Amino acid sequence: MWATLSAPWQACFEEAWAAYLGGSIPIGAAIADRNGSVVSRGRNRMHEPEAPPGHLSMSRLAHAEVNALLQLRTSDSSALKDLTIYTTTEPCVQCFGVIAMSGVRTIRYAASDPIAGGCDLNRSDNPYIRERNIDVRQADHRLGEIQRVLRTVCVLRTMDADRAERFLNRESEAYPRAVELGRTWHASGKLEDMARRKVPVAAVVDEIAAELDRSGRAILPSGETDTEALRIVKAAEEDIGLLARMNKELIEDEQHDNPMGVEQLAERMRGFLSTTYSAWLFKAGDDVKGYALVDHARQPLYLRQFFICRHCRREGWGRKSFHLLLREFGTESIDIDVLVWNARGRRFWEALGFTERSIRMRYEAGNGHGGEGHV
Repeated sequence: MWATLSAPWQACFEEAWAAYLGGSIPIGAAIADRNGSVVSRGRNRMHEPEAPPGHLSMSRLAHAEVNALLQLRTSDSSALKDLTIYTTTEPCVQCFGVIAMSGVRTIRYAASDPIAGGCDLNRSDNPYIRERNIDVRQADHRLGEIQRVLRTVCVLRTMDADRAERFLNRESEAYPRAVELGRTWHASGKLEDMARRKVPVAAVVDEIAAELDRSGRAILPSGETDTEALRIVKAAEEDIGLLARMNKELIEDEQHDNPMGVEQLAERMRGFLSTTYSAWLFKAGDDVKGYALVDHARQPLYLRQFFICRHCRREGWGRKSFHLLLREFGTESIDIDVLVWNARGRRFWEALGFTERSIRMRYEAGNGHGGEGHV
């Protein structure tokens, strides 16, 4: 795994591991030029009494991205526009603001942050941020998993039990395998032993990646066996009532303004399935975990609805169901729409590797502000 990482990502994880060894939050950042050469790097130093000159420490502001940016000794923001900042965790609200003010226009991050992540600000109506035209993208999911293993151990080591569980429940939505592996390593003391022996980060990353590869079972809820593994089944006429009930819950969860009742949704679903749509149930044993509604008339395929039942969320079923769907259709590309106010849904899809391609807008009488139109 380590040998396949680019120089900026290697620098990021070197810094994250150094932060863990130093007793701070294991987050690292690096800044690279257009050729991929690292020109600056920094790490979280929130809990360390001292730092090299030019770095912040023992402060709530001593974040990895801030410390990396502080090493760029220029006040000319135009000189930084071609640089890319890499970080092992989605920049928080503070760090996103600092990046926006710095002049750096490209952000790449490994793990999403459902608690403090600030990249949603890039979609805000703030004119200053819009004018920066910042390119924000999440890296390969495996990098996020590796980061989340380190973070999980740190959380369990430093937080009280109740707070740690609240934190990790949120993290498990996007990284169930990583959180489970982090719990295992914390309980066994494996990462602490590596830290005591000052094992090189390359070996740490490779070991985490290898264990994640061996732990496919970790995306199943605890206690289930391979005989209860997830399978995908094409929905039939007799499933329409069930699909409509799940569709109603999806509408509620998304806070959609669709006023239809279950009977109306059943008729609409029947209409969908008589055209270019197909519906699919995700099942483990006899338990339905969720469903998907796919339009085959569009290329790439269009995923109109995707729902995981409320009783089995935060257990990895969403991620596994999505990849099972892709495998069923033999495709590596699919489109979705996400409501702008559905922040949790947006984080889920971004964690799967989706990136923005367009913005769908709607005009409704009374919403206009009387401004000029496009010319």
